[in-house]
Amino acid sequence: MSVNNAAATSVSVPNAGTTLIEDTLCRLKNCLTLVEPNIANNEETNSSSPTENENFTVTEVTITAEITSTSKQASAAQTTTPDQVIALNTETKSTTEVPSKSSDSINENRVVIESFRDESQMPDIMRMITNDLSEPYSIYTYRYFIHNWPDLCLLARDTVREEYVGVIVCKLDEDQFGVRRGYIAMLAVDESARRMGLGTRLVTTAINRMRVCGCDEVVLETEVTNLKALSLYSKLGFIREKRLFRYYLNGVDAFRLKLFFQDPNELLEEQKQLEELLNSTSIASSSSGHTHFHNQHVHSSQCCHR
Repeated sequence: MSVNNAAATSVSVPNAGTTLIEDTLCRLKNCLTLVEPNIANNEETNSSSPTENENFTVTEVTITAEITSTSKQASAAQTTTPDQVIALNTETKSTTEVPSKSSDSINENRVVIESFRDESQMPDIMRMITNDLSEPYSIYTYRYFIHNWPDLCLLARDTVREEYVGVIVCKLDEDQFGVRRGYIAMLAVDESARRMGLGTRLVTTAINRMRVCGCDEVVLETEVTNLKALSLYSKLGFIREKRLFRYYLNGVDAFRLKLFFQDPNELLEEQKQLEELLNSTSIASSSSGHTHFHNQHVHSSQCCHR
């Protein structure tokens, strides 16, 4: 309440009190007017009727008490300052407000990363990914990744609420050149657990597990409009390999990102040496009448430069 409003409130109370005093005085005068003739004409009756005198005395006392109470209220209202009114209102408000419950916000210390355990976790995985990603997946897609690479499906569990708040789904396989390539298929973090580095924890944990298994590089796709994801992967060392136009079902383009665990120039040199080896093998096979390796070489070269 502003000071002006408080002052207005303190002024209106005395007016109401003054009106009440005047009304009470009028009632007292009327009572006295009615009682005085009876007292003058019936002294003997009055002296012999203590009940009526008692009633008059009770009425007089009651009216006097009302006048005294009203006067005190009016006097208290007149002496109340605007600052006191504001303080009174603030005190009343503070005593009536219900204290808010302490926020049960998640912090990184109470979240643990654990591997996929069994099929009972599948509904939580699908819930988090469906809420976060624009691309719909069938249950068979989830099972393809999770059952083939269960150690690369990681869940973030809130140990206080005992619920899952993040998930990452990956795979690791070897291509025809012998390159062990990891792939991050899905990453999702619940809204309540964001802005605490949980996405980075999930990605780095998955990448470390891939490296232990001899992974050479990690690739993934993400929407060009997903700036937070692009920033996260960029900080982890991913580079943009190419742009995939209208890659997703919603028509949005995607960036293919790649993380190398060794210098890219060294990888190109290794691939070049591998191609030369395949080429020499193919020539040797052609001279002996076998064409199988030659066809494989053509296919491998096309994949390499795709």
